[in-house]
Amino acid sequence: MLYALGEIAIIIIGILVAVQVNNSNERKQERDTQIELLNAIQAELETDFNNLSADLDVHKGQVHSSQIIIDHLKNNLPYHDSLSQSFLGTSMSTILVINKGGFETLKSLGVGVIDNLNLRKEIIYMYDGYYSLLGDFSKDLSINYQHGLNNIFNSRFEEAENYDLLLGEQWEGIAGVGGMIPLNFEALKNDSEYLYYLKTRKNTHKLYITFLEEALVKITEVVLDIEKELMKKIGELPEDANVEDVYHQMIDDENVSEGMKDILKELQKKK
Repeated sequence: MLYALGEIAIIIIGILVAVQVNNSNERKQERDTQIELLNAIQAELETDFNNLSADLDVHKGQVHSSQIIIDHLKNNLPYHDSLSQSFLGTSMSTILVINKGGFETLKSLGVGVIDNLNLRKEIIYMYDGYYSLLGDFSKDLSINYQHGLNNIFNSRFEEAENYDLLLGEQWEGIAGVGGMIPLNFEALKNDSEYLYYLKTRKNTHKLYITFLEEALVKITEVVLDIEKELMKKIGELPEDANVEDVYHQMIDDENVSEGMKDILKELQKKK
């Protein structure tokens, strides 16, 4: 009888140990999945940051070029060859490219895979909020450009989309051998349709610049919070650690872009 009870006890203990080991393995697998997903999303957000920073320069160049043309037409200034580059600059735009592989994987597995509720909400809002808004705005800019190409530029310039360019590191317009040469520069000074299109397009790009700048800040905040979560997951950061430690680590990281570091420093000042 005692022998039988002993065998039963051993079996029960074995089952409990097996269950505990299985639970431990499941927790490790869930943790590893989270780390893999967060690393992927973070890397893609950093790529997006660099792409959107380049887009931002293009749109600032568009506004700068537009203002040059507006000033020349408004002040009745004469035409000179370098204006062809500024005319081309007024037509510049970008195509929004967002990396969503990590986020799509997260959705397919279920967003609950990320156990940090606040971080989960941040990531979802980044993609379904900010990126969605930028996507809609980018489509509107593209439609606006196509309207200009088909209905404005075609009757006022020799050609469009002559993008044989050299872009400087500090781009304040377009530099290079490309350009748009007006058929009748003097006529543009009193061309209400063209002036309306030019000014409105400049204003739209200025608004898009504001959205891009806000998105860059938001991306930086999400990347920062992901970094903090990753450091906790792999044991490099205690649960009650100060986020200041993460700021310093990212600012000192040579793989973090200078643009993101600048935003991190500004965010750090506000804490």
